[in-house]
Amino acid sequence: MKQYHFGDVLVAEFSFPSGAGSKVRPAVVILDAGDDDVLCAILTSQLRSTVYDISITQWKAAKLELPSVVRMHKMFTIRKSRVIKKLGRIQNTDLNQLKLVFHSLI
Repeated sequence: MKQYHFGDVLVAEFSFPSGAGSKVRPAVVILDAGDDDVLCAILTSQLRSTVYDISITQWKAAKLELPSVVRMHKMFTIRKSRVIKKLGRIQNTDLNQLKLVFHSLI
């Protein structure tokens, strides 16, 4: 079974909460406990400014096409079978910011 790590950038097919349809989009891995699912946070190029949105300063190094934001308050679990590919990895300076915000959530 594929194992992902905190900060991996994935491209996956996500179902809409209503169950009507799906969309292929990027996400950042928060936790892979070694089972069939992975906990992720939304990654978007729609720049927002809440205390839970982390701008990825090294977005090119993370293999992202556009400047992006991780929305740490928008987490969800997906089946690993829905992952299309691993795109890249968030760099350490940005990962440290993700950790800080994550700890503020709990």
